Amino acid sequence: MKRTIAICTVISIAVILAATFAPAQVEEYAGAIVRAWNYLYVKSGGELQIETGGTFTAESGSTVNFDAGSTLSLDDDAALAFGVGDATAGINASASNEFAIGPILCGFADYRGLPSRIVWDWIPGSRGLPTTAGLVAAGTNDPDLVVEGTNASADDVIFATEQGGIQLQTDGADGDEVILYPYKSDGAVGSSTPSVGMVANTNWRSDKELRFETILTTGKQNNVGIIWTGLKQTNTEVIATDNEGVYFRTANDEGGTYDTYGKWECIFNRAGVDYRYNSGVSFAKDTVFHLAIDIDKDQLPHFYINGALVASGTTTVITGINLWPTTGIATDGAAADMNITVQRQRLSQKF
Repeated sequence: MKRTIAICTVISIAVILAATFAPAQVEEYAGAIVRAWNYLYVKSGGELQIETGGTFTAESGSTVNFDAGSTLSLDDDAALAFGVGDATAGINASASNEFAIGPILCGFADYRGLPSRIVWDWIPGSRGLPTTAGLVAAGTNDPDLVVEGTNASADDVIFATEQGGIQLQTDGADGDEVILYPYKSDGAVGSSTPSVGMVANTNWRSDKELRFETILTTGKQNNVGIIWTGLKQTNTEVIATDNEGVYFRTANDEGGTYDTYGKWECIFNRAGVDYRYNSGVSFAKDTVFHLAIDIDKDQLPHFYINGALVASGTTTVITGINLWPTTGIATDGAAADMNITVQRQRLSQKF
């Protein structure tokens, strides 16, 4: 049984140690693997496999490049090592080695074993339903997140018994909202009730290679409202409210200048300026969406939908900004209810 790692970025490897696997032993797969002197290139659709007991070694200064869509397969219990030392040591933190994995449809990059990185991994419903702000004390159920919004009440959040996770559903009147976000006592995000959980009591910083991921399933009804999810300072869907933010948004009546009617839009607020990008990905009912936001080491924001890069900011986020995960749904322009199911959320950043 092989484990397959989908590589969505270029990997620069200073040294990969495991044992001895000479380049001449690497098979070509339909011409998808190109070999040259001290160079190995796996084209899109190509696959490089390392069998049990086999290893691949690259000398210092050499490069192994994987096109988007190619795969690297390792046998169970195989090791991929960086830096000088024991092959089981993983990444050598003292070297300038990097290992980047792009988003995978309905999957999350696994940061276990990576040094100096903290992760908040939230499985909706695993510790009870989120409480409703102002009605139940923080931490009574889920300790991290709360529900609020126009006409939001406790019965607007239920377990999604068929899909897993939790379902957020508006009451149906024009303007009704259900918003999921961390408890904050400083007023930065919504509720005045302080959280007992880690997510609200950690500063998620724009300059720490911050990453947000969520898996959402849209309802069976047509889009008659607004859905937004990502990293924000407040919990509102109004684009102009936050000075800083990086998030996704789709609205049933969004057209005009940005022409994003029926599409997911990528929003980047910077110092009060709103940058808006049409992802080109259509909203669809009864559909699973994996949405990811990655602020890279150069502090440029990138947006992914279902594993594909759909937009990138051309200017950096401002250093030292605190952002928190927010997901909301609102009925807009019609008397009909809207619902989404949230099945996973994750935040990660460097220490």
